[in-house]
Amino acid sequence: MDRIKSILRVLATVILAIIGIFLFSFAKNYRRALNAPAHLAPQFILLSFDGGKSIDVWEDTLNFSKKLNSEGKPVHFTYFINAAYFLAPENAKSYAPPLKPRGTSIINFSEDASHIDTRVKEVNRAILEGHEIASHLVGHFSGKSWNKNNWEQEFDSFDDIMSNIESKNPGLHLGQPSLLEQNPIRGFRAPYLHTNTHMYEVLHERKFAYDASEVSKGHEWPTIDTEGLWHIPYSTVEIGDSRTPVTAMDALMYDLHDHEGKGNLKRGTAEWNAKKEEVLKSYRDYFKKSYGGNRAPISIGYHFWIHNDGLYWEALKEFASEACGKPDVRCTTFSEFVTYLNSQPDLRN
Repeated sequence: MDRIKSILRVLATVILAIIGIFLFSFAKNYRRALNAPAHLAPQFILLSFDGGKSIDVWEDTLNFSKKLNSEGKPVHFTYFINAAYFLAPENAKSYAPPLKPRGTSIINFSEDASHIDTRVKEVNRAILEGHEIASHLVGHFSGKSWNKNNWEQEFDSFDDIMSNIESKNPGLHLGQPSLLEQNPIRGFRAPYLHTNTHMYEVLHERKFAYDASEVSKGHEWPTIDTEGLWHIPYSTVEIGDSRTPVTAMDALMYDLHDHEGKGNLKRGTAEWNAKKEEVLKSYRDYFKKSYGGNRAPISIGYHFWIHNDGLYWEALKEFASEACGKPDVRCTTFSEFVTYLNSQPDLRN
């Protein structure tokens, strides 16, 4: 009998050890699956704008940030700019896009040279006020089928234009030199979010810190690849009573509303107010789940034009005003977020 009891005690010890190992392994793998840090991370909110043409949008976004900062709710944006807006139409042929005739751009060019001077001042103001300038390349072409040489050509064109704004626009004399030379670009977002392996080869070779061209399926932490490039995806929110999943991007929300026959809404109407609240609720719900959960970053991206009479911008301003002042919330640039990621060993493994 004593021998049987001894055997049972040994078996119980072994079983408990196996269960312990399993639970430890499960917890470890679950954390890796979420890709979340072991400690409670800050809640990062990454707000960005693609394009760079509209002076009104530059002014509105920078003034809004300044207002929130003065209220103790720090927020800084990342601007993914297109170099086409730093070329006057008469100088367009200095740009040679991949597989297209010289002087071709999906998004056209600057209105004239005077707007380029103003745009450079806005870029400088953004940098001086703590915002980030990143790359959205030049002519906003889809690079999904490009080879490596095509990607290199477009990246080279971006660098050439942004480093030689005056010489690319004969007769233009900038009121102030561009500060981009002292603030090298570290981040990238592909036009249309169209990527391929050749694009990543170029990003690796040019030592970019992060790419923001992907879309998350849920509350996911970014991943880092073997070349040291962080992949920071857009968030996916759920819109309306149907909880339709949509990338947290103004243009795609507009497409959804336009498909419903809700396009071109006028500010202040009942329908406009209802749709604004719908978008705002999607941001609030996503924030609540992330803030109370694994604290995965929230990435929302807009463009330099106004959809539905400012509906999406008003929703974003209200959301930022609510969220950016909360404890442990950082409404910051992608580069500042990358600095945090690089300081966390458990996120790099």
